[in-house]
Amino acid sequence: MSGNDPNDTFQPQQSAREAKAQVERWIPNGIALADAVDALERHGFSCQPAKPAGSETRASILCRFKLQPPPAPAQRLTAPGAPVSWFITLNSSDGTKLSEAQVARLPEDIGG
Repeated sequence: MSGNDPNDTFQPQQSAREAKAQVERWIPNGIALADAVDALERHGFSCQPAKPAGSETRASILCRFKLQPPPAPAQRLTAPGAPVSWFITLNSSDGTKLSEAQVARLPEDIGG
């Protein structure tokens, strides 16, 4: 799946549920961790190894969406949306293949 498809561009102003569905299209469970990282980086994320959270997880990678600065006021039609930070944690129970992708955003969605 290519990061060049304009219809599959990561949208920072979406719900965590919508983002998780989009991310699951790019990186289904069972994909190699290296391939998952490559796919996320093609979609604007930067990834780095993280400490596994539980004893059943052998490898974890934390990916953060790199927000682009908004255009100068004279070049935009509307005010920019509120800044949202996106985090995706890739967990692997065997150390090589994705077993779970957790998607989180700050601030959280309205209603939790």
